[in-house]
Amino acid sequence: MVEDAAAPATLALSLKGGPVKEIRTDVPFSGEVAEKSGQGMTYTLAIVDEGLLDITRFKTPDPWAHFYAREALGVRTWDLYDHVIGAFGQQIQRVLALGGSDDAGKGDAARANRFKPVVRFVGPFKLERGKKAKHDFTISNYVGSVRVMVVATDGEKSYGHAEKAVPVRKPLMVLATLPRVLAPGETADLPVTVFAMDPKVKDVMVKLEPNNLLVPEGPAQKTIRFSAMGDQVVTFRVKVKEAIGVAKMKVTVSGAGESASEKIELQVRQPNMPATEVTEAVLEAGKSWSATPVPLGIKGTNSAYLEISTVPPVDMGRRLKYLIDYPHGCLEQTTSKAFPQLFLAKVMDMPASYEQRMRANVDAALRKMTQFQRTDGGFNYWPGGDYYDNWTSIYAGHFIVEAERQGFHAPGNMKTNWVSFQRKQAREWNGIVPTGWNRYNIQLTQAYRLYVLAIAKAQELPAMNRLREQGDLGQQARWLLAAAYAHIGRKDVAQELVKNVDTTVHPYTEQYWTYGSDLRDEALIAEALLVMGETSKSVPVIQRIAKRLSSEGWYSTQSTAFGLLAVARLAEKSALGKGMSFTLNVGGKSTERFSEKAISQTDLPVPDGKSAVGVKNTGKNLLYVRLVRSGTPLAGEEKASSSGLAMSVSYTLMDGTILDPARIEQGTDFVAVVTLTHPGIVDGYQQLALSQIFPSGWEIRNTRLEGTLGGAAQGPYTYQDIRDDRVLTYFDLWRQQSHTYRVLLNASYTGRYYLPGAFCEAMYDHTVNARSMGRWVEVVQAGGNATAEK
Repeated sequence: MVEDAAAPATLALSLKGGPVKEIRTDVPFSGEVAEKSGQGMTYTLAIVDEGLLDITRFKTPDPWAHFYAREALGVRTWDLYDHVIGAFGQQIQRVLALGGSDDAGKGDAARANRFKPVVRFVGPFKLERGKKAKHDFTISNYVGSVRVMVVATDGEKSYGHAEKAVPVRKPLMVLATLPRVLAPGETADLPVTVFAMDPKVKDVMVKLEPNNLLVPEGPAQKTIRFSAMGDQVVTFRVKVKEAIGVAKMKVTVSGAGESASEKIELQVRQPNMPATEVTEAVLEAGKSWSATPVPLGIKGTNSAYLEISTVPPVDMGRRLKYLIDYPHGCLEQTTSKAFPQLFLAKVMDMPASYEQRMRANVDAALRKMTQFQRTDGGFNYWPGGDYYDNWTSIYAGHFIVEAERQGFHAPGNMKTNWVSFQRKQAREWNGIVPTGWNRYNIQLTQAYRLYVLAIAKAQELPAMNRLREQGDLGQQARWLLAAAYAHIGRKDVAQELVKNVDTTVHPYTEQYWTYGSDLRDEALIAEALLVMGETSKSVPVIQRIAKRLSSEGWYSTQSTAFGLLAVARLAEKSALGKGMSFTLNVGGKSTERFSEKAISQTDLPVPDGKSAVGVKNTGKNLLYVRLVRSGTPLAGEEKASSSGLAMSVSYTLMDGTILDPARIEQGTDFVAVVTLTHPGIVDGYQQLALSQIFPSGWEIRNTRLEGTLGGAAQGPYTYQDIRDDRVLTYFDLWRQQSHTYRVLLNASYTGRYYLPGAFCEAMYDHTVNARSMGRWVEVVQAGGNATAEK
């Protein structure tokens, strides 16, 4: 190959003051970039911890070598390795070379780095002919080595790169370590590593400065002595107050005229589920009501609001909060959280900040849905998964269509691709369906698809006619198909379809096909009536829905979402119950309130058991008043329970030996084992969710990155979400089956922590659940003799 000698461009990199041998932490430094021959160029600059680069044996990119590489062999080849070597899979293990290097061999061992890694990337920048560019940087709280890398081109045929490895040091440095999260009442050891990098550093003072969530147990200041350069560890013990929020700790070290500090921020979260209590009142014209809210939970978790409406109480705020706070994030639940928020601002009197927050929630849901969409336009049930669910995909499309009608914008071609996919599905539906329950669900799914396509102005009339001709078309399918006809202007056909069809649905709950319930179906019927212009007929249906939502009864995310939508649509379409006038007294301050909307919600001060709240009805309409208080109780109050599901929880060492989690030595690797068993009395369970929250002092080791659990079997699941302090596993469980799920853990931080009980529930049937009891546990140093409270 003939090379163009003029093609490679050489870059010269210099740091302030000429060649730099060392960068000092927290001291600004400059980097100068220029082209060696004075030519102009466009370049990027990166400063990266060499420890990170060593993990993948990363080489500074060489664009010249890439663009002027020898052309590949011009013949087709096939890799038959897996087919040939597969028979020897038990004896020969695959060797995987990580990317980022053109050498798949062994690189240098990754350097140990106990500080936060440095990663800085700036550019691209344009450099004029004969010029030099200066860039200023500061590296904080880091010791080690960084590589400064420049990659450049003139935009035509010249390319170049340069690199420089520079150590980063400081005479005195500090590294403090705490768990990623903590819980109220926990006690954690805070190891502080002090690095003396200069012989002059002898006596060093270490000082703690916590915020109001952390309290040192013992002295908050200690002194250590260095006889030579090196590092020492001094340990403090801190206790978390009975409150939640963001804990902050500043650790300062000083000596020999040098000083360094580190700030740690971590979340103090309450692992228990919040509790909610509702106080209700009905006020006729001229009547008054008052109450004094008291806190339900620990400090930082308590809140209260007042909901006043002229329509039957629907407990809009509490039900919406249930949706927003729901911990699981499949496509159905992502949709259910955002769907009602499209309409609430139109029917509920709320502060502007609330409305902005709801719009942000809707935008976030639309963006998140891009993670679920497939290449054919449909949506998978889990982000990045391959499980497709017909009903949920249509439900998500319904939300997208309604969002665009309300002025929101779906990212990219998400809506267009979804409409194309659903139109194809509607056309290919041949009407050959089985009998019984499956027939009902298949018809209902097709009717829902056709209804949403009609809303999207992409109606499929031939498919609608084919479904209408089906014999024994189900009650709910008839109402949805009628709504589709009404949307395209064929109200005569719609009226004929639902002539003498009941608006009351027999009670049922279904976990799989459409995740339906009688509440969800009656909400769909109410929507159909509103679309057909039968507002007066929809009122009694929506009144039943409102009454059920205002009760303490449990409803799935989808049933709750559709119920809220039905109430919001009625309040928006009709003058029913609109117009309220009342006097609100909070803490002795009265304000006159008037609203044309059907629902008013007012945030109250944090309950303290002293400040009263009162309402006087100064209008003519009946007022429904609901005082809603929420708070999270102290850890340790939950109890073991089981309903339709058996659960056992145990802990083992890596060799399978049973381990008592009450006291574990620091550094121990162990496994949390949860076994779920179907009792075999009823049909199989679908869409079960297992939530395991672990103590702050235990760290989850992600087996996706580290490999398997030593060959131990893992139960099947449709999706698993691994987070900092918890693992959420989703699966199905058939009659008389048992599934076992294992999580690899490490006892990382010494201290006393709370272990919440594991909880498993059917996401669409709350009667199926199991919970283990929580307990206090300790992580102790090797050879320690601490005992955990049980």
